[in-house]
Amino acid sequence: MPLKQAFAAAFMAGQFAEAAITVVSPEDDFQEILDNASPGDGFRLLPGVYKNEDLTSKYGFRVSVPNIIITGTGDGRTKIVYNDAEESQQDTGLYAAPRGDGSNCEFDLTEGCPDILDGFVVKGLSVEGFPGNGIQTRWVENFVVQNCESIDNLRNGLYLTISSHGLVKNSKSTGSFDSALWVAGSTDVNVTGTELAYSTTGFEVTVSADVDGKNNYIHDNTVGIGLYHPNMAGTDEENEGNWHFQNNRIHNNNLPNPAPVGSFCSYL
Repeated sequence: MPLKQAFAAAFMAGQFAEAAITVVSPEDDFQEILDNASPGDGFRLLPGVYKNEDLTSKYGFRVSVPNIIITGTGDGRTKIVYNDAEESQQDTGLYAAPRGDGSNCEFDLTEGCPDILDGFVVKGLSVEGFPGNGIQTRWVENFVVQNCESIDNLRNGLYLTISSHGLVKNSKSTGSFDSALWVAGSTDVNVTGTELAYSTTGFEVTVSADVDGKNNYIHDNTVGIGLYHPNMAGTDEENEGNWHFQNNRIHNNNLPNPAPVGSFCSYL
């Protein structure tokens, strides 16, 4: 299918080499750094564990500035982890969305956001242990998730919502009660070379258009690939279709459903 991922292609070709690069360590306040970023800034995260100490935040970390590039060291050495203090309100590990007006662009609201976040790249990060989602885009155009891991984020691992022109490449997502990867309400999303396992659904698509899944490894889920009716996403909107799956390795998707009994996903 024709791709419109100019931003993604430019990143892959190294055309953002002149962006301002800030080296970040686990001792730094990464959320404050992100809040003060300028469009086009890049951040290289040193190995270690990154935890947001703001217990009132809904997120491990939130990106609200366009064209931000976050690069970790890969191989699980750069980790964003859930702050499990008793008062913690954190839900989603890494959330990219426009800042919006007030709170109307947050992950848990269904009303339309007035803005679009144009450009988001994350590479070489592991996001672990959040009660909600691992890495989520919402109202984002032109995004790349590459060489990332989502581990035991209990709702969804890689959650691509109301977004367009995106690439997920050479990543891994395991241990979610909903989906290891879910493309929801999105357009022109390519997923390639990615492992999706040990979740209720490995690769889910609902209410989306132009979704391409190639060369992925999908195994040991309850459902390997779920192309679901819109009501599985809690909406009566129509699926737009044009979904292509090629050269995927899919096997052993007979995992006893891990979702909590009585939950929506437990009925799959």
